[in-house]
Amino acid sequence: MSLGSEERGQSPGGDSRKPATAPRAREYLSALVTAKNEARTLRGCLESLRWAEELVVVDSGSQDGTLEIARAIADRVLQHPYESPAAQKNWALQQMTHRWVLILDADERVTPGLRAEIERALADPGRRDGYWIHRENYFYGRAIRSAGWQRDKVLRLFDRTKGAYAPVLVHEEIQLRIATPAAGVRSRSSSMSPTTIWTATSRSGTAIRSGPRRSFAVAGWVPRRDGSSSVRGCAS
Repeated sequence: MSLGSEERGQSPGGDSRKPATAPRAREYLSALVTAKNEARTLRGCLESLRWAEELVVVDSGSQDGTLEIARAIADRVLQHPYESPAAQKNWALQQMTHRWVLILDADERVTPGLRAEIERALADPGRRDGYWIHRENYFYGRAIRSAGWQRDKVLRLFDRTKGAYAPVLVHEEIQLRIATPAAGVRSRSSSMSPTTIWTATSRSGTAIRSGPRRSFAVAGWVPRRDGSSSVRGCAS
């Protein structure tokens, strides 16, 4: 598949996530994941997003099996040349079907508690234009409860007609254009990535057996020494 192309995913169960003809119980949601060579982490991310009405993966030239995983689960798989995180996501936002979008990185997960809060927010007639999602940070399998990490949050759920990413090269964040301020949700997202002592890491680094020591963002994800993991809801 060449850059700039699109193909439809073949998610198991057919169109089970697609909106029915019955009246909406809430706003429909498009879930977006941008990726490149994320075969080790992508499947879990997409599995945690199956409940969204639309699930889209935007790839930028993966060569490690990422596309095969995306095609098996996502509704749509797009290819687009990568410039920067903000530029890639801003391009992807224009390709979404629904106004409300939830953005995840390939090594992040939506916990059951977070899903429930998102669905309540989307059903609320008085909802805000966007929502901050809190994350819990771990270093070598232990939660960081100091230095500001315990307050880590990202604005990832929002009405795409009312905001976009600021055009920066790093530390991109959504800027809402409407006066309604973003609210927060109590439950937290989770993340994991490859090659760790605990089999759980994130985009900002890994708790690896060898190499540089880096922290990683995770929430609701409980790593265990035997290599397994369990998911729990977390309150802020």
